Amino acid sequence: MCGTGHLSSACLGESRVNVGLVTDPSRSVVVEACAGSGKTWLLTARIVRSLLSGVAPSEILALTYTKKAAAEMLARVRDVLETLAMCPSEQATAILTSYGLQGPALAAAMARVDSAYEEWLLAEVPATMGTFHSWYTQILSYSPVAAAPLSTLRVTEQASLLETTLWRDFLATASEQPALELTELLRCIGPTALREALTDVSASWESVLRRVAAEKGPGIEESRQAMRAARDAFLQSRAPLANGLRSALELVIDKPEWADLFGQWPRIEHDTLTSLLLVGNGSHGRPRMRLKQSRLLNKKDLAQMGDAADHVWATIQMLGHEWAECLDRSELVLQSAIHRALCRAALVWIEQSNQWTRQHNETTYDGLEQAALGLIDSELGPALLGRLDCRYRQILVDEFQDTNPVQWSILLAWLEAHVASGGADADAPRVFIVGDPKQAIYRFRGADPLVFAAASRWLEANFNAVRDATDITRRCSPQVVDALNRLLLPPAAADSASPRFRPHACHESNLPGWVAVLPVPEKAESLPWQEEGERIAQALHAFRLSNPWLEWSEVRILVRGRTHVRDYERALHRAGIPYRSDREGGLLDQPEVEDLLCICRWLAHPFSNADLAQAMVSPLFGFPLADCEAIAARAMQADSSWWEVLCERVKEPQAADAERQLHQMLSDWRAQMSLLPVHDLLQQIISDSNLEARLADYGPSQMAQTRANLEALLAFTLQWDGGRSPSLARFANDMAELARARDGEGPSVGRVAQGPNCVTIQTIHSAKGLEADLVVLAGLNDKPMNDRGLHWLLDWSEDRRSLRNLFIHSTRHALTDFTAPLWQERDQLIEQEDFNLFYVACTRARRVLLLSAAEAKKSGCMLRAQSALPAWNPRVNQAPALAAAQGGLA
Repeated sequence: MCGTGHLSSACLGESRVNVGLVTDPSRSVVVEACAGSGKTWLLTARIVRSLLSGVAPSEILALTYTKKAAAEMLARVRDVLETLAMCPSEQATAILTSYGLQGPALAAAMARVDSAYEEWLLAEVPATMGTFHSWYTQILSYSPVAAAPLSTLRVTEQASLLETTLWRDFLATASEQPALELTELLRCIGPTALREALTDVSASWESVLRRVAAEKGPGIEESRQAMRAARDAFLQSRAPLANGLRSALELVIDKPEWADLFGQWPRIEHDTLTSLLLVGNGSHGRPRMRLKQSRLLNKKDLAQMGDAADHVWATIQMLGHEWAECLDRSELVLQSAIHRALCRAALVWIEQSNQWTRQHNETTYDGLEQAALGLIDSELGPALLGRLDCRYRQILVDEFQDTNPVQWSILLAWLEAHVASGGADADAPRVFIVGDPKQAIYRFRGADPLVFAAASRWLEANFNAVRDATDITRRCSPQVVDALNRLLLPPAAADSASPRFRPHACHESNLPGWVAVLPVPEKAESLPWQEEGERIAQALHAFRLSNPWLEWSEVRILVRGRTHVRDYERALHRAGIPYRSDREGGLLDQPEVEDLLCICRWLAHPFSNADLAQAMVSPLFGFPLADCEAIAARAMQADSSWWEVLCERVKEPQAADAERQLHQMLSDWRAQMSLLPVHDLLQQIISDSNLEARLADYGPSQMAQTRANLEALLAFTLQWDGGRSPSLARFANDMAELARARDGEGPSVGRVAQGPNCVTIQTIHSAKGLEADLVVLAGLNDKPMNDRGLHWLLDWSEDRRSLRNLFIHSTRHALTDFTAPLWQERDQLIEQEDFNLFYVACTRARRVLLLSAAEAKKSGCMLRAQSALPAWNPRVNQAPALAAAQGGLA
């Protein structure tokens, strides 16, 4: 303990958490715990000690970010209470002692173990253990009569379709409101960037958006004209310089075009002058352009100018720098106009979203958060907070590094009511938050890694919270921990803490492990990720040959994104390694599913020749291409649809049996489409077309996957739209929209039954909280997603509670004094998250960590790994034989 009563990093010794202190339910606590250190164990211990101290189950609020984590927390608490009630007193004493209980406190807890378990089982109101959003739903269910509609608000299952609907409504509304400058916005930034910017808007920004939108200033078109006028004025002011350059450049025989261009001054096109003098700055700053150093004037050119060379070159340099500054300065006026127009558009978007919520009583996850915060901040808030105070005495939050400012604001609005000049009052709930800033990897979902530090400071100052930390992992082998320290600590800080990573230690010091780097080809291959998958498969076989104790289920292949997962799947399939992946979405892109959806679209719109054509040549019917071309020619000649031609064709005596059969099936399905649900109709189509017997036409080696995809589609139709059986036309339209949705929102491809003993391929994000004996980090040199388009730069208050200002910015724009620090903060967060992704991936490995990349690069973590860690080529060397773990890990 340090003099203030809090634990500092200097007081942590071996960096072990003080269990007795942090699980004490009478204290508020902030714990920073590394991966695998036992955060869930600490939460369980804290909850059990609370129950044993007399806190009722209903007075406990435990929040996390996934239903799985909440269920695990609930199961652990129940299991510990059951064990304490049923086991011998010696064992119960040992458990409670490990929770930090001693002396009279231990005796008092032992006296309550039986009653605590009984109260847990028989509680009329159980403990609240769930996700943030499930708690928000519960908060809204408390809504008084004045806000009754909020009590039944639900989260939509069709976020992408809601987004598409809002976009269409926005375009219709904005086109009728000239003040929104829709045409100018679309001209300046394009529809894709505009839509992405609007979908990123949060209702919590509304007050700032209104302030910016109300600012006075010229519109976009007026600003564009002012920008051009400013640049024309600059050219006019530099006309004497240009004339002098023209005379000098006429001496350069090799570059007559220079003289011609300067001869057009000041009527020279702005873009022409820019391409002549300037090039991108290479870094995102001011000025955005810099003077070209090559291809302007070489030594030969300067020699031809004689004594005038130095003056000419200095004049060109000055002109280039001044033109770059003029471009940036004049563009700021247009940027400001676009910013104001976007803020006005964002307000319309928020209002349309609110209107949708009122009409359909459903919203997005962001909307649910805003509804809860809005209710708390309203005049009804005090009564609601009073209900929360009457119920909860213990608040626990897991994975707090993934919290966003709105979630923290909701908690803070509750906690602030208890803060007086001397700190929290006696009735204030006790708060326990645990997390690890090094595992903050969900910024793309709105999480703000800086909230953890802000919340820690506030709780320490206002709730007398104790802070503690641990860097001892109970998960990873010494070899994995050593690799972490080598790779993540800067060389100069090998024996001391760096700002974002402290040296880790291993609790399981006797657990045998291994870390190695797989071969990386120096030259790019034709199929780099598929061949990388083959190298990984070879390594897995080689390791299991030396270590037969390893089950396939204890192997995870982790990737940054799902772009190349299919390549790894193919490689494992060829190597005979059973696998499963968390590849989300993609079902609607499978050929067999596309063919069925073509039939659905044609049945809904029988004049769609393209859909009928695709279905006819597909394995559904297998029509020869020549027959389809004949139908197409006849349809074009008669100016009619393919279906009309087919109807006339079957009346002719020479019609083929296949044509008659096709016509009969299509006629039957048209008659049934209004009578059968979509699921039943698809089953009928699959049965009538005998598609099951033709699965091999989609690829003999993919028959099992094709069958699984058809089953997945049929299952999805039962769940779609809440099982309300939409019309076929609605279903076809929704599937088309869903196919265009962002990755992961559509239905996933079917899962081929591999059995439980199979390798798991998944993203690093989805592997959070999981572990395996052997982990392969694949595609380590893969590029992150391109950072293009518009970005909202948010200026939060220091406590990360209130938004002070916001700016819209693109890498094509020059930075201003306002946007430069915000962009720098954003870059730092992106770089930190990349660091965090690598840390999270490595710490999934209990015993063995293999690093792999599809192709070599001159920088990055793979290059560091190759210089710091041993290499292993499974074609040349055997894997070391590791002893099987005895009795599992703690």
